[in-house]
Amino acid sequence: SDGSPFATQIPDCPSGQRLSLLEPTRPEYALFNLRTIFQAAPQSRNLDQYMDLLTADFTFLPDEQDILLHPEVYDTASDTLWNRAQERGFAQAILGPERIGEIRFTRWYKSSTDERILAEDQLLETFKFPYEVEFVEKAGDGGEASLLAIKGWMEIDLVTPTVENAVWTIQQWRDERDPATAKRSWGELRAEFAR
Repeated sequence: SDGSPFATQIPDCPSGQRLSLLEPTRPEYALFNLRTIFQAAPQSRNLDQYMDLLTADFTFLPDEQDILLHPEVYDTASDTLWNRAQERGFAQAILGPERIGEIRFTRWYKSSTDERILAEDQLLETFKFPYEVEFVEKAGDGGEASLLAIKGWMEIDLVTPTVENAVWTIQQWRDERDPATAKRSWGELRAEFAR
């Protein structure tokens, strides 16, 4: 592969299916594609398509409380708390059909109400918005399916190498817990699925 997000790749998932996604010529299309991949049928969620949404230097910054809750996952002594390789492991676990069934987004980016900040050079755009997502965890032997619900605020930096032939990818994802809820956050979910 030449590293292009449009290059044909052989997916890790056994089905080999590729989802129909928008060309990420606008930053909000990359956010739409992110949601589309998560919400797809379990057998159709494609790890490679998810990883194509991220820059080579992608980082995830968890909420400070999640860092304190999971020091075994978020090592404050390292330069990066969470990098692309760790994200791939998380994505493999959460997108794989073995453990998680349906994924429902009840709140995600809304262009009419949520904040977006375009950098002066127009090569970086930051989106700030609340999220609420439910993951249906498949039942174990003889058990019942359980619900993993997350809620909080996220800030996502999307970048493009050029304005003329824009291909937007996610460079950094910052997470903030919602202290008013008992629901988990993206950071807590990553810590739980990183094991």
